[in-house]
Amino acid sequence: MLKSLKGKLTAIFVAFILISILTALYTANYYQEKEEVAILSTQLDEIEILLLRAFKEQENYFNFETSNEDYFLSHESDFIDGYQHNHQLLKRKITQLRGQSILNKSALNKLQNITHQLSKFDSLFVQMQASINKRGFKNFGLEGEMREAIHELEDMPEIPLEDILMLRRHEKDYILRQEADYLEKHTQLIGHILTELSTQDFEDENRKQEIQLKLQNYAHLFSQVALYERIIGLKANSGFKKKLDQKIGLLSQDLENLKQESLDLQASLMQYLNYSIIAFWAIYLLVSIWLSTLLSKRFTKRISELSGQINYFVNTNFTARMNTALVNSNDEVGALWNNFKKMENEIVEYIELFKEKVDEKTMELMVINQEIESQKEALEVQKIETDQKNKDLVDGMKYGWRIQQALLPDLKRLNKQIEKGFVLFSPKDVVSGDVYWTHRIHTKNGVENIFSVVDCTGHGVPGAFMSILALNAIEDATIAKKHRRPSFIVQSANDYVFSSMKYYKNESRENLTKDGMDMALCKLNRSKLELQYCGASRPLYLVREKNGTKTDSIGLSENEYALKDFEAHYLFEIYPNKDTVGTIGEAEGEYFKGKTIQLQQNDMLYLSSDGYADQFGGPKDKKFLTKRFKKLLAEIFALEVAEQKEVLQTRFLDWKGDREQIDDVCVMGVRV
Repeated sequence: MLKSLKGKLTAIFVAFILISILTALYTANYYQEKEEVAILSTQLDEIEILLLRAFKEQENYFNFETSNEDYFLSHESDFIDGYQHNHQLLKRKITQLRGQSILNKSALNKLQNITHQLSKFDSLFVQMQASINKRGFKNFGLEGEMREAIHELEDMPEIPLEDILMLRRHEKDYILRQEADYLEKHTQLIGHILTELSTQDFEDENRKQEIQLKLQNYAHLFSQVALYERIIGLKANSGFKKKLDQKIGLLSQDLENLKQESLDLQASLMQYLNYSIIAFWAIYLLVSIWLSTLLSKRFTKRISELSGQINYFVNTNFTARMNTALVNSNDEVGALWNNFKKMENEIVEYIELFKEKVDEKTMELMVINQEIESQKEALEVQKIETDQKNKDLVDGMKYGWRIQQALLPDLKRLNKQIEKGFVLFSPKDVVSGDVYWTHRIHTKNGVENIFSVVDCTGHGVPGAFMSILALNAIEDATIAKKHRRPSFIVQSANDYVFSSMKYYKNESRENLTKDGMDMALCKLNRSKLELQYCGASRPLYLVREKNGTKTDSIGLSENEYALKDFEAHYLFEIYPNKDTVGTIGEAEGEYFKGKTIQLQQNDMLYLSSDGYADQFGGPKDKKFLTKRFKKLLAEIFALEVAEQKEVLQTRFLDWKGDREQIDDVCVMGVRV
């Protein structure tokens, strides 16, 4: 009988295992679908970010390039390149998204509509760009031809100068205000001048015809410029600009609808999963109860009788002896019975001895237990609140990282704007207080590369807020105000931050802690082998190969730099201004001074924050230090820029080991 009992118990155990495996597989399948929907939501977020970046690039093109003579000279624009790059990424992301098996027919239709609207948006943007190029600006395009034509008319004494000036006034009023009255006045004045010319007597009739033709040519060019103003519609929000804005609204709405459908699908799957798990566990419990009951009725009668007697003995507080005899047997149940009878005798003897002490301790334990339960409930509530706050914080930092990545130059733009170089960017937390910025411009002196590394006060979320302010300050100085000298850019950025942080409101300047930023900013002209540099608490390192044609002269006085002579290289440390950006008020004047440095071919320029040198690590848990950092720069000078970045990153990780990173790290290298 005992062997049969063991067999049935084994069968029940196997059945429970099989049910558990089926439950796990079924649950895993729905968790996989839930994970696929979560991935879908992430991909939609990435598509939304790319879409916003594309919109930003085309808007920047309208705001900056349509009044930028460099653009009409070269027809090259970083904003157009950025738009095209993001547009291609969008198409690839959407293509990948179509392959998701989790998408239903409605979602695929919405995705198809987004693709169609995106194609129309791109086509409109290309047409608008062509119209802008045709219309031109100042000395370029139709406006350039119109200006040249009016200048020729100004040199003709036959036309009164006041009429010419009035034509120019109507012309500018229309371009600025886009009102049809000025266009009508301009046309009427042209007709008036032609009428006056026809009534004048000319000794040479050919001269009269020449003036009339040039006046008509000017009028035609002006009408063409006015026509393209209406086609483009930037100032009046009409034409192509109005259509682009409408497409932006449609794309944003379609993407929002698709995201909402993804969220609804995720909620539906989660609800179905919960119901499925409840159903499976209910079946599991019912089967377990049924099998246990069946086994108990068939094979455990003797064990049940023994269990009943034991329960009776326990329920009487171990004072009543068992009064039912059990047939003796030599199996495990009989042995259990005999052992329990012996234990019963010992328990009855000892129970009276300890009964009084147990009663006393029971009351004490009840009080302690109530206190523990109260503390446990409070800890559970605190744990739930802490977990939710931590999740909200992490989610917010992740979204902040996406925003910060959208503001920083991507790899393609970085390589185009500094041409030969690298950036090692390693935030301490999810978001960074260190940032970098690059720009490239075309001038009469050739292509000039502007690049900068900024170390803001703090790291994590506070540092990230300051980094956004820093990037806005530099872009305001270079893009909006068109400053080109590094000292002007740094000074303008200082004024921008000082004003944005409202330090000017504290007139006494007492008990005021100013949060600023360390900055190193350079403008490189490779054709002239000239570098303009301005630093705020961050130096510039210049490494030069030592050979027969290389010298240790950089065109600065000895008190403006320090020279370190290595075995095969020179390392120049160019001193920065001591104060930080954002802490100097306008009343204190133009504080930040720049330096002009003479370069040689193959020189290497390095900008960095203080995070690399301040990292603790190594065998003695010491700082890496600036001295060791400068020696490392001299060692990696001869490597390709990509290899330099790998060596810097590897050496940093080896030095840090398993210790915590203490600050954000940003190192930029540029080859001359």
